[in-house]
Amino acid sequence: MEPFQRGVVHPSAVVSPSARLGVGVTVGPFTVINAGVEIGDGSTVGSHCVIGESLRHFYEGDDRVEATIIGAGSLVRSHSVIYQDVVTGPGVRTGNGVLLREGVRIGEDVQIGANCELHNDVSLGDHVRLQSNVGFAPGTLVEDFAWILARVFTANDPHPPSDTCWNAPRVCRYAVVASQAILMPGVVVGEHALVGAASLVNRDVPPETVVIGTPAKAVGSVRDLECREGNLDAVYPWPLHYRRGYPEGALPDADQFR
Repeated sequence: MEPFQRGVVHPSAVVSPSARLGVGVTVGPFTVINAGVEIGDGSTVGSHCVIGESLRHFYEGDDRVEATIIGAGSLVRSHSVIYQDVVTGPGVRTGNGVLLREGVRIGEDVQIGANCELHNDVSLGDHVRLQSNVGFAPGTLVEDFAWILARVFTANDPHPPSDTCWNAPRVCRYAVVASQAILMPGVVVGEHALVGAASLVNRDVPPETVVIGTPAKAVGSVRDLECREGNLDAVYPWPLHYRRGYPEGALPDADQFR
């Protein structure tokens, strides 16, 4: 087998004649790029991926194709599956084994960790960070610069199973949801709020508020949190001290968060 080469479609990859690949796109071994897919310049799709996976109506005899658009400079790592009717901005990076279902909309410079599952109509703003094994119910909305740590799950059905009362959670700008937290249907996590690890959030979290527990309860302001190691004068809002990995100029000046 020929080696994986930058800017080259591997001979074992299957690319539909109607797919559009930009300049310098790399496609790895055994990847399938289906009809209606557009991949922006300089993007890389790893091995054993499927881009433009067919929707349910295809298996019911309907050959209609919905567009799938991957923004320029993106990286889709191996064994990921991206359905039709997914649109991502430039600079999106996924880990291995990511699943993006139809209707997903993703902004620019978004990182999605390994084995995340984003179901129908999930929306991620710009510069969102998802760590590994996150599971989002249909309709979940995450705004710009929010952080979702490992194994966070959301729910959108207040009395399952139902198809009439869906109400997905929303995570506002700069909020942080720590590992293994669960966001219940309809809750809003406010701007700059912090949800503690393994918390069950069943009511709205006000801006700049820390909540912990099952069910989660408010325990104070994020601005009152102190660094246990004594290395930071202020822990939150986090842009006061953390800027690694963001494009130049993406984050506002730190003084705006004081």
